[in-house]
Amino acid sequence: MARGTESEDRAQAARGEAEMLRMLREAQETVDMLHARETRRTAVPDGWEMVPLEQRIPKQKITLRIDGDVIDFFRATGTGWQTRLNAVLRLFMQARR
Repeated sequence: MARGTESEDRAQAARGEAEMLRMLREAQETVDMLHARETRRTAVPDGWEMVPLEQRIPKQKITLRIDGDVIDFFRATGTGWQTRLNAVLRLFMQARR
């Protein structure tokens, strides 16, 4: 009878270890996802250094409603975020012509 109990204890311990490893993997995946999200939010994407920031076309002041996450993303890119946003819109416009 003692052997069965010892065997059951080992099996239960193994299940507990497997569950703990699963939980640790999930926690690490969550940390990795959050880190990647923060990196994407604050980093200037690859290729954006090629976006021309200087335009000699006069600007017009308007009121424009833009999703908050879009504004947050561009603001997180630092100084010149409005010019970058304008450049992205210009590239989109040129691609549609």
